[in-house]
Amino acid sequence: MKALKFFSTMLILLTMCIPVTSCSDDDEDEPAPVTTPSYTIDGTTWVYQETSTDEDGDQTIYSHTLQFTGTTAIWKYELIFKYSFGGTSTYPMHENKYTYTYSTEQNTAVLTPTNDNETSNLAILTAKVTPGVQLVLWNTSKNENVATFLAK
Repeated sequence: MKALKFFSTMLILLTMCIPVTSCSDDDEDEPAPVTTPSYTIDGTTWVYQETSTDEDGDQTIYSHTLQFTGTTAIWKYELIFKYSFGGTSTYPMHENKYTYTYSTEQNTAVLTPTNDNETSNLAILTAKVTPGVQLVLWNTSKNENVATFLAK
């Protein structure tokens, strides 16, 4: 009986000496701070084109350009005809130039029409920018996509 008591005591002492480890990391690390890279839309130009082809194979292209300089954004477009026989005609539509002022926060720009536009019914627009790739333009009053411009 003494031997059994001795062995059981030794077994208890032996199990207390074995270190206990865990399979997972219990350390709670602080999450890395989220930083938004700074990006400026100033000095960028964006292009959007609509193309239609008639039954003769002639193409009509409406080429829209949105250019940001300082705090001003200018939206203008030109009409391009590509003929099936190989000729091309381009007609800049300078009378269809719209001027906006804009403000930015992170990768979003808000475009507000200026008073020097010929039409006073232009909407306030919001541009969501993927730097160097695309600019998605929204009409905020109608909550609809206007166009997706690509970086030039």
